[in-house]
Amino acid sequence: MILGGEDDREECPALVPSLFPLMPPTLYFSTANEKVELLPAEQRRLLKWKMSTVTPNIVKHTIARSHFKATKKSYDWVGCWGHHMKSPGFKAIGEHQK
Repeated sequence: MILGGEDDREECPALVPSLFPLMPPTLYFSTANEKVELLPAEQRRLLKWKMSTVTPNIVKHTIARSHFKATKKSYDWVGCWGHHMKSPGFKAIGEHQK
C-alpha cells in the first residue's frame, strides 16, 4: 500500500547490461514489488506489446510495469505472447520482434 502518494520501492534500471562482450543490454522485466526506471520518451514509444486472447494476466501486468503499451496492430510491436505462429507469420515478423 502506498501512503501519501509516495512510492518507496527501489527503482530498478530499465536496461540490464549483457554478460557478453559486444552484446546490447536487455530490458528489465520487474516483479510486482519492484518499479522500473523510465527510459527516454523516444525509446519508450517503441515499447509496444501485441496482445492476443491468450496473453496471461501475469504477462499483461509485467509488461505494463515495464512501460510497454498494448497494441493490437499486426506490425507495430516488439513482443507478443500468443498462439504458435504459422509459417507466413514468421516470414512477416521483423528482426527486432520476439
